[in-house]
Amino acid sequence: MRCATERLSENPSDCGTLAAALVLGKSLNGGKAKGQQACRSPKKNLCLASHHASKSAYGFSDRRLIHGVCSFRGPRGFRCLFLTGHSRFSHALAMPAFACILATYNRPAWTVEAVESVLAQTLGDFECIVVDDGSTDETPDRLAALNDPRLRIVPQPHRGVAAARNHGVALSSSAWLAFLDSDDRWLPRKMEGQMAYMAANRSLRISQTDEIWIRRGVRVNPMRKHRKSGGELFVRSLELCVISPSAVVLARSLFDEVGGFDETFPVCEDYDLWLRITCREPVGFLPEPLVVKRGGHDDQLSRSAPVMDRYRIRAIDRILRSGQLNEAQRAVAIAELERKCRIVAQGSLKRGNREEAEQLLALVREHQRLDSGFSIFDC
Repeated sequence: MRCATERLSENPSDCGTLAAALVLGKSLNGGKAKGQQACRSPKKNLCLASHHASKSAYGFSDRRLIHGVCSFRGPRGFRCLFLTGHSRFSHALAMPAFACILATYNRPAWTVEAVESVLAQTLGDFECIVVDDGSTDETPDRLAALNDPRLRIVPQPHRGVAAARNHGVALSSSAWLAFLDSDDRWLPRKMEGQMAYMAANRSLRISQTDEIWIRRGVRVNPMRKHRKSGGELFVRSLELCVISPSAVVLARSLFDEVGGFDETFPVCEDYDLWLRITCREPVGFLPEPLVVKRGGHDDQLSRSAPVMDRYRIRAIDRILRSGQLNEAQRAVAIAELERKCRIVAQGSLKRGNREEAEQLLALVREHQRLDSGFSIFDC
């Protein structure tokens, strides 16, 4: 693969839509990039390099990156700095290719396994920020024993996974964000493969990979509704969470635009975030299982909330009020809101909580004109 800088070297003052790659030093084994050529931008006095080192140049041209810069250490050990936009070289800072944000609470063994899977990535230029959300067991001690300059352990009072992730993002510096649940693991090529995918699909600001499911130590096949995919995912995302945090890479610019995780959600914080993203952005999909997703254990966060749909209803209500949905999106969102409200309302009535059932009815009526058509609440 030829580096985008080769074209830039013909006209160094004009980036166009291409990324400029700067090879910073030698390979890890002491060699030099083959075919390396230098040029100097007359306007910015910045030495640029062109090289033909296969698989070592992942150029990004997304002008929306918050810093306009992305760097990584390629398979041959070359450290590259990518600059995006139109000659915005003054913003060029050496920063990691991606930031992995991992939140944990009282999961010593699994958290260590998760962190070790990050440290074993073949794409080694990253920062890993582990936010310990007030653990009261040996988790802090186990994390303190890990020694790697790319790893940062950040303690905070117990505030929930959404606050912990937001805290980690705020402390990170990369233009690309990845998340890893503390009970999941990445396979070694996860980030190398996904960053290459994003480089080949430069219009995307978010993507996910496929995953391997483990339930109580046994590999299982996910149900059809849980299978990962890409494209326009808003409609699928209304029913349930079809994007896994551990499988995602997204641009920091996108995360900031939608406002990050809502820290008032104790669960379904990812469901809420994906609705706000998928209503405006397509999701890329790399059909390679690069994440090991483990579930079924007693401390799984999704098992701690008795009625998850209460929080999904809240998320749909929020996106409907946002004014971001087009007519078609609004129609399917209201239909899904009705369906979820019916399920939760029926449970409320069985428990004798008529007040909650009536509140759900009122919420749906607020979003829908009942005299314009049939509603399940007319039954």
